[in-house]
Amino acid sequence: MSAILDTYYSERSQRLETYQLQVPDCNYKDFSERPPLISTCDTQRVRDLLNPWISKSEPFVLVGPEGSGKSLLLQTMFKELSSTGVAVVHCSSETSPRQVLQKLLQFCRTM
Repeated sequence: MSAILDTYYSERSQRLETYQLQVPDCNYKDFSERPPLISTCDTQRVRDLLNPWISKSEPFVLVGPEGSGKSLLLQTMFKELSSTGVAVVHCSSETSPRQVLQKLLQFCRTM
């Protein structure tokens, strides 16, 4: 039996479905750029949660512990879009709002 969080509504089938583990068919030589994103139930759920913001080019903040795959997830998602770049801002308790704004102004276009 799957957890309730592993369930989503599929507009295609118009019913509840369960996320399924999707392991890409690759070999270790493919990891020269970056490792592949393994589509676990968790990564699929996070992608579904982030897609509305990304597709509308709306700002968001993704927070999580070091090494949890935040950068890999975002790089994978943005690589699927054309004419989109990623600016990574590594923060700690010592990071000031001014430093974050300066980094964003370096990479982001204001409209």
